[in-house]
Amino acid sequence: MRTSERLALIGTIAAVVSTVVVAPESRAQGVTRTLYATVTESSGAPVLDMQTAEFDVREGGRVQEISAQPATNPLRVALIVSDGGGGQFQQGALTFCEAVLGNGEVAITGIVVQPERLTDFTNNTAALRTAILRLGRRSSVTNAGTQLIEAIHDSAKVVRREGFRSAIVVMRIGGEDTTPTAASTILNAIRASRATMYVISPVGVDRALPRTGAYGESVTVVPTVLGVGVGDSGGRQINIAGNTMRPVMQQVATELLNQYEITYTLPTGTKPSDRVSVTSKRKGVTVRAPTRVVN
Repeated sequence: MRTSERLALIGTIAAVVSTVVVAPESRAQGVTRTLYATVTESSGAPVLDMQTAEFDVREGGRVQEISAQPATNPLRVALIVSDGGGGQFQQGALTFCEAVLGNGEVAITGIVVQPERLTDFTNNTAALRTAILRLGRRSSVTNAGTQLIEAIHDSAKVVRREGFRSAIVVMRIGGEDTTPTAASTILNAIRASRATMYVISPVGVDRALPRTGAYGESVTVVPTVLGVGVGDSGGRQINIAGNTMRPVMQQVATELLNQYEITYTLPTGTKPSDRVSVTSKRKGVTVRAPTRVVN
């Protein structure tokens, strides 16, 4: 082969190699996010007519171009009832499940001290009825040493499923034990589940939280998971008093059933952030949406 031909061949090979190396980067796609947000009026009623242009979404402080529409995919809810065996949340759990049936599936975990799965995720009326019957009064009421945080952690690992919107709903009397698992580990599991988390507690229950637990560590893991976990997820904490359990659980179901699905794609080359902000340009409404995401 003559020198000129060898040079031409080398040039051709170099061009091919260059194309193979560069092409993946030039065709790289931006990260696509899907968030679920609840919008309510001051009365608590869901706002059902929000338009895409009325949402403002920022990731890492940068405004994103989005699409928004009422969410249509079904719910998948981990309902955790930590009542110390007193049965006081049974009617509220029934109200919630009745509202969700036909629009998703529910798993129920009951806690006296240790978590007990009463039914796996199901939309079967008989299975849920049987589980709720088991939430009646079943032992002397205790609010000491309950393993609620472990139940939340376990639920976060299994609640997410393709094609569903996930949620973790906690009904508790307080007095939770600490855990050897770091709060950050549990918070990351909640974020990875993409679940909206609600925590319903009696008024004043957290005033008596101790400062140290059985593992010799600060029990700030409990208020951190229950507080930061809720805020990051776009859910909320609700304190109940008197005979408000059933209307509160109806409200929680209504909010979850009327979420908006918000989707956006980061421009190619944009570095993803784990910080997200969703607000509304419409006055007089409250928007609840995730503030932290997992990249």
